[in-house]
Amino acid sequence: MTGALTPENGGSGEADVRNSWGQVQSPRERAAHYRKYAAQFRALAAGEQNESLRGNLMEIVRQYEEQARDLDPKPG
Repeated sequence: MTGALTPENGGSGEADVRNSWGQVQSPRERAAHYRKYAAQFRALAAGEQNESLRGNLMEIVRQYEEQARDLDPKPG
C-alpha cells in the first residue's frame, strides 16, 4: 500500500486517506464527513414523496452512518 505504515515500521497498516488538498484525514474527520453526508441525504429523503426513492435515500443514509460508526463509534 502506498502511504501506509505497516506494523513492522510502527504503523497500523492503514493507507493514508487524504482530502482534496492532499492533507491526511483522521478516522474521526472522515467519520464527521460521512455523518454530514448522511444528514444531507436524510433531509432529501424527508422531502421525497416517492416512497421507493425515499427508501433508497434512507439506505444511503444507513450506509454513511455505518461507515461513520465503523471509523468513530462515538461522535464528537
